[in-house]
Amino acid sequence: MRTIYHMVEGWVKVLPLYLFTLLPLFTSCSEDDGVEEEYPDWQARNDAYFLEKFNEYAASSSSTRFFLKTLTLPDTPSSTYASSPADFILVDVLEEGSGMVSPQYSDTVNVHYVGRLLPSRSYPEGYKFDYSYEGNFDAAVASPSKIAVGGSSGAVPGFATALQNMHRGDHWRITIPYQLGYGIYGSGTAIPGYSTLIFDVRLADFWFKEKGDRDE
Repeated sequence: MRTIYHMVEGWVKVLPLYLFTLLPLFTSCSEDDGVEEEYPDWQARNDAYFLEKFNEYAASSSSTRFFLKTLTLPDTPSSTYASSPADFILVDVLEEGSGMVSPQYSDTVNVHYVGRLLPSRSYPEGYKFDYSYEGNFDAAVASPSKIAVGGSSGAVPGFATALQNMHRGDHWRITIPYQLGYGIYGSGTAIPGYSTLIFDVRLADFWFKEKGDRDE
């Protein structure tokens, strides 16, 4: 059963944006050569974006737009509210599947996905840092990627949380704060630190590595 949160106490709407540190990060060139930065004020932009979106989702009464608390332990959702929006991911349900069960932390999944950053100077739609298919999705030709949900080789915490709440056939757009993504250091040269991650993800199938496919 999915754990859906629409409202979280009074702090949801009152966190001031000035609490976020304004640090220009990950310039694409030196400050002296006159070339515009690719990711100016990246931490501040990502903090402000996620807080604004979180407040929108918290105020929403739609059953297809909600947020989920990160699963801090395998298969064990917390029974209490978190103290920060950064403990949640944001979900838009674009299409509902027909499955009745969800992957567990130790499962492996087949997923179609595209991951993007927030828009930047060179990438008005957000830099596409990872994907399992090119162009528009076509189920007839697209091949899903096989990934572990959790563990040292598994998905980042925010993505893993989404997978553990999805059903076969679900198509979601998820927004993950950097605290549940690649943190303050990022990943390689493709993902700067402090990056919000936005994934379009479709859960095709999943299975338990020791016992085979789970029953629907």
